[in-house]
Amino acid sequence: REPRQALIAGPRGTEVLERIAAGAGEWMAPGGLVACEIGETQGAVVKEAFSVLGNARIRPDLAGLDRYVIVRCEP
Repeated sequence: REPRQALIAGPRGTEVLERIAAGAGEWMAPGGLVACEIGETQGAVVKEAFSVLGNARIRPDLAGLDRYVIVRCEP
C-alpha cells in the first residue's frame, strides 16, 4: 500500500522526482546510484532534473516505454 504522498506528485506529475533529484547530492556518496520509476511520458523532464547529479539515463520497461531513470552520482 503506497502512501497518498507517493501517488500524488503534483500538477505536472514530476514534482516528487524533481525533489529527489535536487536533494540526492546532499545525501549520496560519490559514485552512489539513484534509480527511480517514472511515468512513460516523463523521460525528458526527469532526465534533465537528474542530470545535475551525473549522466542520467532513461531505461524502458518490457513494453519499450520509458520507465526508469538511473544516474550514478559524480564526485
